[in-house]
Amino acid sequence: MFGFKIVIVNHEKRLPVDTTLANLALKHNMLYISVYQLIREHVLKNTPNGRKLTESRNQKVMNQNVKIADGVKDEF
Repeated sequence: MFGFKIVIVNHEKRLPVDTTLANLALKHNMLYISVYQLIREHVLKNTPNGRKLTESRNQKVMNQNVKIADGVKDEF
């Protein structure tokens, strides 16, 4: 029987760790699946699961009172 050891890692989506984790998985004969990438793919392709995920997403309220200083870039 063929079986994988699977590790699920929860990390901030802005951290570029997918390549590192994939390489570690290969080195230790494991399977690495990026859940964030799977979710993103479903949302972009507008699949039934992607629509459910989009509908269930919490909307963030923007604070209109915060002023960003001139010349400062917001990375996010």
